[in-house]
Amino acid sequence: MPRRLILTTATLAAFLTSEARLFAGGAERAAPPARNASSRPFSARQPHLLELDDQLLAVEVPVRARLVPGTVLPVAVQSDPPLPAGRALHLWVGIKNGWGSQACRALPEPGLAGFLTARVEVPWPLPAQSRLWLGLERADGRVAKAALAVAPV
Repeated sequence: MPRRLILTTATLAAFLTSEARLFAGGAERAAPPARNASSRPFSARQPHLLELDDQLLAVEVPVRARLVPGTVLPVAVQSDPPLPAGRALHLWVGIKNGWGSQACRALPEPGLAGFLTARVEVPWPLPAQSRLWLGLERADGRVAKAALAVAPV
């Protein structure tokens, strides 16, 4: 099996069990909200896999995630190989060119190589055919883009 299709069990387990970090918000890391162990906002299914340039990205959004205008969408991304210093991953909800959207930068999680989290603002009003977009900065300054469909309300 090609290397880019293999995610190690340890990496995938860390990826799927770290959803509590998504709700902390920004640089400050608050304690995760108390929850019943059986009520996980993330699924046990395989995350969405995207290939941008030489990076394989596993993208996970909450199971019941909907694009509700004016809310925040938590997103977790596992990058294989980990993003090199100086390359950033930006996320936004809306149309491809980002018009009317607030882009945010995915932040690395300490102690988890290649694991990034972001809290993406859903614009108000929400353009028709909106998607979750990921933009990876290339070495030449251009941006490689890919999108995931998330159900609108």
